[in-house]
Amino acid sequence: MSKEVQIHAHDPKGDLFEGLFPVLYSVEGWVRGSYSRQSQTSALLAEVASGGLRNKDVLDMGCGYGTTTFAVSSFFPASITAVDNSSAMTEIMTFLLLGDGDIEEWLIQRGAREVLSWRFERTRDYLKFFRQCFRQNSFWSSSHLRVITSSLMDFSANSFFDAVVANNSIHWPINHLKKESAEKGVELETDQCIVVVLAKLRTLLKSNGVLVVMEPRQLATLDTDLFRAENFDRFGSNNNPVFVKLNLLLNRILRERYSVERGSPKDL
Repeated sequence: MSKEVQIHAHDPKGDLFEGLFPVLYSVEGWVRGSYSRQSQTSALLAEVASGGLRNKDVLDMGCGYGTTTFAVSSFFPASITAVDNSSAMTEIMTFLLLGDGDIEEWLIQRGAREVLSWRFERTRDYLKFFRQCFRQNSFWSSSHLRVITSSLMDFSANSFFDAVVANNSIHWPINHLKKESAEKGVELETDQCIVVVLAKLRTLLKSNGVLVVMEPRQLATLDTDLFRAENFDRFGSNNNPVFVKLNLLLNRILRERYSVERGSPKDL
């Protein structure tokens, strides 16, 4: 087993995921488990669409702390390259899946006992179980995992992938492009940003590769007041008043540019 960690250009997501944010994400794993189920669905879609992931090279773009990587590994790929633009996320993923350090000590050193309060023991046990399950998988002993810190737009690979999985992650580069264009006085529209992001993901695929993109039912992006941390703290990502629904935009782009029909949520 080997790993390769690269640090590329700064991405705004890093500002939102400093410190214990990845650990707080993991709390959801044992409280609700919805993100883990979404990761399993993404991996299954990649397995079916690719005709089987066994002995293939997979890119997990926006890997977080590794739930989608873990789900993909159960289909015995030859390799997984896991990429996230948050160094805090890749740090905890590297520690959990590739490291041998004591999980409880690691959490305590980062103040998790004070932050998590009564949730500390359950979260610690969940992360221990997460590591144990991954290492019981034959992928752990026979294949290759790389964990890389990079934004999507800065990421480059030495080879192409049979499958690219972007689970609950493309809203980050979309928001980054909107912010970057606004700072330059260009003012890209949201649908333009979506096209750029999808095109970038396509460049990472082999000629017969498959792309699996999953987002929450209400795919959201910041429309104004980009990356106001106080709003995230106050409202949370799902209720932020500057979020807008993008499902219809995404559906139109997929239909017109890629001939892909995607169902719309009933509540849109």
